Amino acid sequence: MVRGQIPRLFPAKDKTILGKARILSLGSDITLLTSGICTEESQRVTELLKDRGIGVQHLHVTTLKPFDDHRVSEALAKARYGIITMENHTSLGSCVAEMIAKFGIATKLIKVAINDPYLQGASRTFLMERYGIDIKSLLRAIESLLGEKVDITEADLTTSRLDSFFNENQQEAL
Repeated sequence: MVRGQIPRLFPAKDKTILGKARILSLGSDITLLTSGICTEESQRVTELLKDRGIGVQHLHVTTLKPFDDHRVSEALAKARYGIITMENHTSLGSCVAEMIAKFGIATKLIKVAINDPYLQGASRTFLMERYGIDIKSLLRAIESLLGEKVDITEADLTTSRLDSFFNENQQEAL
């Protein structure tokens, strides 16, 4: 995927703070932790869930070292149905699993992530669907935690919440 062809998640003036997650939504049914390109993908479903009475505490995790933000451990502890991590690798899910063990949090964890296959090059949309890190994969994980289908259709999922951002300096040579 070309790195520059992803949406800008936050205004340029909002600086990343090492070791601090950004709280994107509040709720107590599911705790959702995302990173990278999966954050925008997941934001498309959190408002739809809220409209259906499902509260999602959504945190965007930018840095994994240090991984000791008290807001993360508090969000993990209050998840009624469980925790979902969503990322385009596997590090965040591992960090969250360690935090769950460290604090003795008794809840279910579902990791929506790339599982370790040989990858191929293609469009962002194709790759995210192919490797199970798209919005439909997140929705299946949410339904698994809730133990029921959520009334969200394909049409509900087609809109993007953010404007695209592209900077020639960020494009990597393919």
